[in-house]
Amino acid sequence: MSRITNNIMINDFMKNYNRSNKNMNKIMNQLSTGKKFSQVSEAPIESIRAMKYGTTIEFNERYQENVENGIDWLEITDQALDDANNTLRRARDLAVQGATESSTQEDRDKIRQEIDEIKEHLVQIGNTTFSDRHVFSGTKTRTAPYVEEAENDNYYNEELGDVEDEDFEITGNVMREIGEGVHMSINITGSEVGFNEIFQTLDQLSGALDKEAGDDATELIQESLGEIDEHIEDVLSARGRVGAQMNRLEMTSNRLDGRKISYTKLLSDAEDVDVAKAITDLKQEENAYRASLNVGARLMDVSLVDFLR
Repeated sequence: MSRITNNIMINDFMKNYNRSNKNMNKIMNQLSTGKKFSQVSEAPIESIRAMKYGTTIEFNERYQENVENGIDWLEITDQALDDANNTLRRARDLAVQGATESSTQEDRDKIRQEIDEIKEHLVQIGNTTFSDRHVFSGTKTRTAPYVEEAENDNYYNEELGDVEDEDFEITGNVMREIGEGVHMSINITGSEVGFNEIFQTLDQLSGALDKEAGDDATELIQESLGEIDEHIEDVLSARGRVGAQMNRLEMTSNRLDGRKISYTKLLSDAEDVDVAKAITDLKQEENAYRASLNVGARLMDVSLVDFLR
């Protein structure tokens, strides 16, 4: 039979006392921080899981920012195209007025002045910006795609490239990463809308309304009217593509919102402390701590003198 000495009992008491004290300190730290652990070594599996969830949430937020930026970009683009559509319809109405046999040269001069103003407004639309970036310039967003004065019937800004080439077009997709390995174009170029051709048609219409057009005026105006109808169709088609892009981004945004909620819950389950349980555990540890102190006080109070009385 092993002998239980006073030192053994004291050592056991100190181990239990320190363990209880350590447990209380751990629980109090959890309640003060709201987290189950403050170091990876305290809960390796849960901490690694929490870091993984946290990283996923960070990437998710970055994707969401890109999606929101894309939606804002496309909204500005859609507003510009809507303005272009309405402006072209006004130009069409003026062309119809100018094509009538009853129109006098004075009437046509007034119409021509408004057509010139309309063209200048459409040039401004073609140079629409979002956050100081030109939405119709392809990837050269720092460069305005169009100039106000044509060079050989060409309104392209020469800073875009070899604009004198008759086959020149604005190209390049402005991309945004909206998911892991998923990239999406958020722009439409001025060439896809046909702005340069629109300006040329309006120049042609303005010339047809001039008195120097003579007897060919009506025929030239009718020709311009047909081209304007085609331009309106092109603008509507471009708006349709922009609308499809916006729909995809909005669906992606909804999916990312749901993903954020799911992973935030998983992260909370992995690292957040259950406050109610922690309070209950703290009460239990406090009771054990008091009992330990009570036992220790009695134990320390016993000495050899007590048995020699």
